[in-house]
Amino acid sequence: MGVVMIFFGQLIQRNALLRQAQHEVARLAVSEERARLARDLHDSLGHSLTVVAVKSELARKLVSRDPVRAEAEIADIERLAREGLADLRAAVAGYRDVDLEAELASARTALAAAGITAHLPDDAAVVRPELRALFGWVVREG
Repeated sequence: MGVVMIFFGQLIQRNALLRQAQHEVARLAVSEERARLARDLHDSLGHSLTVVAVKSELARKLVSRDPVRAEAEIADIERLAREGLADLRAAVAGYRDVDLEAELASARTALAAAGITAHLPDDAAVVRPELRALFGWVVREG
């Protein structure tokens, strides 16, 4: 009977340790998900807001010199803001993917707005399919 009680006591201790480990795993999973969301928001909003800021600055400079082009820049700012909002919603929903072609187009637009001539590929097909998401992140961060 004493041996059974010792084993029963050890079982209770191990179950308590198992519950503690499960709580720690759950806490770490929540922490990792928060970090993922923070990275996605930083990538998406940081990029979008940078492009909007550059294009806004350009539009302000163009208002008196070239109102037609300034209006086009303002329309582009509106589009970029809407895309940024859509990216934010997608990041929060957890369904945001990086598309190399979209990132190239966005980079081309941002660089052109800053007056920089970019030499970027016209088609993402030059990159192997399994590397397109990686290169998309590289272009976005660049």
